Amino acid sequence: MLFQEPPAKSKLQAVILTTSLALFSRNLFMHSVSSQSVLIRFKITSLILLLLFLMLPIVIGSLLYGFYANDIAWLKNAGICAVACVFLKVLALMLGERLKCSLCMSAPLGNLGRAKHRSAQSFCGSYRVVVSTSILFKGKFRCPYCGEMTGMRVRERSGHRNSR
Repeated sequence: MLFQEPPAKSKLQAVILTTSLALFSRNLFMHSVSSQSVLIRFKITSLILLLLFLMLPIVIGSLLYGFYANDIAWLKNAGICAVACVFLKVLALMLGERLKCSLCMSAPLGNLGRAKHRSAQSFCGSYRVVVSTSILFKGKFRCPYCGEMTGMRVRERSGHRNSR
């Protein structure tokens, strides 16, 4: 063996050593989502928000080009995309308001208008884009309201319930 654990001189050192090894051998997220359906809703809402973020400049560009070139086909396509954007926005708001941070119980993908945490980051003025990209590409997100990291994994539950 290349690396050996140093022999513990006392029981307390042995407990500290095994506890620290157990903590660092798994993902260290203090918070996680409550169920598989919540995890799927977080990912679907994030995908919708990123799609909406990418569609808006395309719609605006198509409208400008349609007006500039006086092309009815471009204007029709831009109108259809604009209606799709409105539909996606309503869908994202409906789904995003129901998803809550496990610590502060606020909606990180919703539009609350509350004060943000001092370490909250924004991209083009949107905190939701940062949260969405973090959910989809990193598998975790930092809540813009409380600043705590939440892992995109289902919370482990113990096999027994407390009886009263």
